Amino acid sequence: MDDHQQDANSALMELDKGLRAHKLGERCEAIVRFPNLFSRFPFPILINSAFLKLADAFRTGNNFLKLCVLRVAHQSTKHLDKILNVDEFMCRLYSVIHSNDPYARAITLRMLGSVACIIKDKKNAHHSIQQGLDSHDRVEQDAAIYATIQFASHSHQFASSICNKIAAMLQGLSTPLEVKLKLIPVLQHMHYDVQISSKARSVLQNLLPSFPAQDFVLTTLNTLTSLSLHSLIDVSSQVALLHQYLRCDPREALKRNSLINLNVLASKAPHLWRSEDSSALCEAYKLSTLADSLKQGILQVLCTLTDTTLLVQLDIQEVKTLFYIIDETDGSLVKLCRQCCYDADLIQAALATRLFVSISNHALHSNEHNHAILATEAMESAETLLLTLAPSSNANAQDKRALKTLVNIILPTLQHLSCDNSEIDVRLAEDIIDTSKILLETLASLVTTSSTPNILHHLTGDLFKLLKLTTEESAEHSNTDHAQKNATLICVLLFGANNKKKNVRFSTKLLDTIETPLNNWTLYRIARQASRLGQHEVAHSLFKKVSNTVASEHHYFWLTGLADLAFAESTIKETSVIGQNCSDKTVKNLHNRLCRFGAAVTPNHPLTFQCEYARLRNETLQAHAQLLSACSLIRTCPPSAAAASPTGKKNGDQNEILITRASYQMKACADWFMSVETGYSNLHMTSFDSDPKTLLNIDQLQQMSTVLPLYLL
Repeated sequence: MDDHQQDANSALMELDKGLRAHKLGERCEAIVRFPNLFSRFPFPILINSAFLKLADAFRTGNNFLKLCVLRVAHQSTKHLDKILNVDEFMCRLYSVIHSNDPYARAITLRMLGSVACIIKDKKNAHHSIQQGLDSHDRVEQDAAIYATIQFASHSHQFASSICNKIAAMLQGLSTPLEVKLKLIPVLQHMHYDVQISSKARSVLQNLLPSFPAQDFVLTTLNTLTSLSLHSLIDVSSQVALLHQYLRCDPREALKRNSLINLNVLASKAPHLWRSEDSSALCEAYKLSTLADSLKQGILQVLCTLTDTTLLVQLDIQEVKTLFYIIDETDGSLVKLCRQCCYDADLIQAALATRLFVSISNHALHSNEHNHAILATEAMESAETLLLTLAPSSNANAQDKRALKTLVNIILPTLQHLSCDNSEIDVRLAEDIIDTSKILLETLASLVTTSSTPNILHHLTGDLFKLLKLTTEESAEHSNTDHAQKNATLICVLLFGANNKKKNVRFSTKLLDTIETPLNNWTLYRIARQASRLGQHEVAHSLFKKVSNTVASEHHYFWLTGLADLAFAESTIKETSVIGQNCSDKTVKNLHNRLCRFGAAVTPNHPLTFQCEYARLRNETLQAHAQLLSACSLIRTCPPSAAAASPTGKKNGDQNEILITRASYQMKACADWFMSVETGYSNLHMTSFDSDPKTLLNIDQLQQMSTVLPLYLL
């Protein structure tokens, strides 16, 4: 820490020297280097001192230097809370507000707005902003509007005091239209109490008929939506207002904006929607004047509304069946799904299928019979949609972008269906295999997230044929990227189809198929997927093969370390009960991996996480091996019944010795597991920016190491 402080002080002194330079260019260069200093040394004392120096430069410099300081404030927003002398900082900035130069006052107002989070309750700043709103200079007035928005978003007092003035300026005839358009977004922050929120909403609603221009209506609707989300008292009224513009306004831009706002309300406050609101969207879908893109937007809003796990009021009536013939008295949402899931527009069909699945999930809480019927219909719709996509997946198809969009829409639907019914996994998998290779990515995601093991086991032969065709295509066309990627996806499907304990024949057949025609980078990717999906024997062979072809020594040790890891994990997977010989062999391989990872470290790639995780994995396995050894002490040889003395009394001293030894060993194992738990805890804290699955894995290992000592002590 002392070295860091010395470096920080040296850097600050160098920048301070630049600020006191006579040349304007050197001073500007010193100012713009401050954000980099803050990111390197985010110490409160340094940041406080630096901002005070910047405030002095702002006070004494010309307008160009003021703009440079303003830019630094914009780029260093996350460090503003580390300023300790806020009053002194504010005093140095505020002295410029009394300048005769309107541009200097404008820059000062913007500077105050940029640091509003730390000076939000300063009355003199509030007064200066209100004066700036009355300025006749357009630049100063625009800066005051910016500062108003920033202060209103942070300060309850300022929002309460400025609300009446903003309302008067919007309703006044002397305010230019351009200024009114910029003032409207200020009212989205008037949500601190019910009275101010109601007044702001009333002012905005009165503007809609008075200023019907497209820009005014768009800005007003966006502001009303934001205000409703923050206040949570007028969500239903805002939904009804947006429905009105969606149905009645002929301008497509306003219809599209209404759908965007409805989607925002559906994602942020779905629990405040009424069943009449979803029914109104279903009725709006039937309008003949709506374009296909707007109909897609309506379906997207309904999908967003029903995707939530919150309790949502939906128009889903009782699904009555007679010999599985659906009655026509169902809710409007179900009717809309049945109408659109077989639409000629594939995007609408995909969205309707996704909506079908979401509705069936909500029906599960009220009626399991309804859920089963709706889930079956959704599955049939998904099957039909996948079969329809087959002609669009040819190499000469022109609309590849639409197909990718459809795949992204269908994937969550398939995952929801596969979680509910294992038979759906198999049926959808067979459909995708029969349709096209371009849908392999969707199928791979489905297989890896499915709760059903080996759902593609009966399609292993077809997958091997497809893999052979793909590798032959890759060899004929000199390793095309398309064929290489398809080969990787097919291997993922094969790993999911044969996720068994050990299958030597499968591993040999797969390696013989892919080792020769595929390049080393593709083999490395396949090996990574094999490790992720539990095919450690395949991963060991591929890592070992690729390691012999790299030119760098560090890459060689990295790959051989991964190969040792795969071999150790395969040894664990092959045995149902880990014996002493197996554990010693595995620990040896894990130790070799740790040594190889250490040899693969470079200054640019320190591999800190990898080495620490490897060490903890080794420690965990050794702790379990020690626990097995301790458990063996509990057994007595000969058994206690046969070891009794000739007089019929047991040898109590011998049993007491055995119990003491076993207790001591158990305590040693508990201490070992507690040490491992500490290591996982430290690893979690240093790896906070890792992906969620990695953090979840570390958490589970840490919990395991926490629970075991409780049972051993």
